[in-house]
Amino acid sequence: MSLMQEDEGLVPLISRILAGMGGSALPELIQELETLQSSGQEGSSRGIALMTLITEITLSNRDDLRHLFTIKNPVLATMFERIFISKGEQILTPLLDATMEEKAVPDMVSNIIASMHSPAQSAVTTLLKSVGPGDKRRIALLQVLGILKDPASAPVLYDALKDPDHDIRMVAIKELGKFGREALGPLTNAMEDPDPEVVRPLWNHSEISVFLFSTS
Repeated sequence: MSLMQEDEGLVPLISRILAGMGGSALPELIQELETLQSSGQEGSSRGIALMTLITEITLSNRDDLRHLFTIKNPVLATMFERIFISKGEQILTPLLDATMEEKAVPDMVSNIIASMHSPAQSAVTTLLKSVGPGDKRRIALLQVLGILKDPASAPVLYDALKDPDHDIRMVAIKELGKFGREALGPLTNAMEDPDPEVVRPLWNHSEISVFLFSTS
C-alpha cells in the first residue's frame, strides 16, 4: 500500500482495482488499520486513507460489506458507523441488502439504522415488498423494524404473522412484543397458529397471559 501513502488522490482508483479483486485484500487492509489504531494513529492521513479505501471496497460488494460487520475493535467499528451515517440515505440500500444475508442484525447495522430512523423504516418497508413470503431474508428486515419500533411499521409485522415460514412468524412475534399493548390484539390472534413452536413464546408475554387468563 506504499503507493497509496505517496498519493492519497489515488485512493478511488486503488479502490476500484481492489474491488475488482473481490475484496481479497480487505482482511489485510483491516488488519493494517487495526495496527494503526493500536498505536493511536487511526486519525493519521494514512489511517484516513485506509478507512476511505475500505469503505469504497465494501460499498461495491455485499459480501465485502458483511466482512466489515465482523470488526470487533469498538473504536474502528464506531468510526465506520460514523462514516456510513455521514453518507446519508444512499447507504441504506447496500446496507440492508447485506443485512438480509445475516441471521441477526449486526451491531454496526443496528447503530446506523437507529440514527436514520424515518428513512430506514421506509427503506425496509419497501424492500420487504420485494422479498416474497417464505424467504428467510425477511427475518433480518423484520428485526430492523423491531429495532426502530415505529408504530407505522406494525402492520408490516402483523402481515408477517401469516407468513408460511414458521421462523419468520416467530421473529414477527418477537419483534411485535417490543411494541407494547398496541400489538396485543394481533399477538393474541397469533395464539391460533397451528405450530406449537410458534405459539410457545407467546405464553411468556406477560400482557397476553394476563389477557388470556382473564377471558378464560
